[in-house]
Amino acid sequence: MTFQREASRFRNWIEGNSNAVYSPERNRYLLYVSLACPWASRCVGAIYLKKLDDIIGLSVVHLVFRRTRPIFEKDTHCGWTFADPKTTPTRPGPSDLYDQCTSEPTRYTVPLLGQEKPDDLPSKVYLYPEELQSEIDELNEWVHDDVILAAHRFLVGDRFSEADLRLFTTLVRFDEVYAIHFKASKQLIEQYPNLNNMPPIAKRVDMQQIKMHYYASHTHLNPTTDLL
Repeated sequence: MTFQREASRFRNWIEGNSNAVYSPERNRYLLYVSLACPWASRCVGAIYLKKLDDIIGLSVVHLVFRRTRPIFEKDTHCGWTFADPKTTPTRPGPSDLYDQCTSEPTRYTVPLLGQEKPDDLPSKVYLYPEELQSEIDELNEWVHDDVILAAHRFLVGDRFSEADLRLFTTLVRFDEVYAIHFKASKQLIEQYPNLNNMPPIAKRVDMQQIKMHYYASHTHLNPTTDLL
């Protein structure tokens, strides 16, 4: 049965117009990510591809799920917590940021873009070209539900796009985690070397954090929390 992921209720855009609520400003935004999460890793990969890493800050959460409200003895909820006190000195985790925005129950997920000064963005790379948007959207839905390796080099057209980034951040976890942890092994992704030849993305893959998160956080699948 396909896992049904709840759509996020928090959708805002950073726009370069005079009426924009969120304008593109250096050091205004901080992206909270887990290097173990494929969704968050897509955002990290996009930031480095577009050379925005000196514009938007990154804060990496703790690699293993921990109690999100440890000061409340009866609250045993475990999830993402902040690991860097320099970027998040007064909050234990993303749950506090979400609770500031809504009183309704919601999932405390990453990636999460929060506000922390107007500069031109230095990027020339565009991962969502207008002439390919409908194809990218259609393929993204397919990749999300049924991840299948395409026979050609890029999933859409003859250039790297957001569709390729979305697939890569899932596939790179297959050999070390999914094949073992989720019993999904048929063939190893390491047998496809061309998947890893985009340096700005490949250098941000931290396999140790990926493995530590899954094997130490999903105790219902790995009760001993042994790292394989």
